[in-house]
Amino acid sequence: MHPDLAGDEGWDAVVPARLPAAEAAFHCAWVRQILAEALTRVRAQCLKRKQQLHLDLFEARYLTDGDFPPSWEELGARYGIDQKTARARTDTVARHFRLVLRRMVRGEISMPFDSRHGSDAALDEEIRALLSPLGD
Repeated sequence: MHPDLAGDEGWDAVVPARLPAAEAAFHCAWVRQILAEALTRVRAQCLKRKQQLHLDLFEARYLTDGDFPPSWEELGARYGIDQKTARARTDTVARHFRLVLRRMVRGEISMPFDSRHGSDAALDEEIRALLSPLGD
């Protein structure tokens, strides 16, 4: 028996130094997989609804690698539409994405739901908690 395990607590007393990092890595990978699947589903929805421009605007606004997303004016100009239309079409896809993500998260976790309003608030809180480590 390893000397560290000689006490009453045995293996329960052994806490690997890398466990939190491993848990964080697993969590981030899981959340990224959920987000990727939600995006795949939204892309399919947009194509089915003939909303390719909407999808292009959403991706250009929210899925770019730059430090700052393009302004609504820049985005509209890039696609030959006014900024109000660019924003409205982008928001359409953002709503699709939120709905898909909410359905997926609801299916992945078990939460007590007392009422529709309470369940939505609890689900929103869970989504915020799931996404928060990605900002680190």
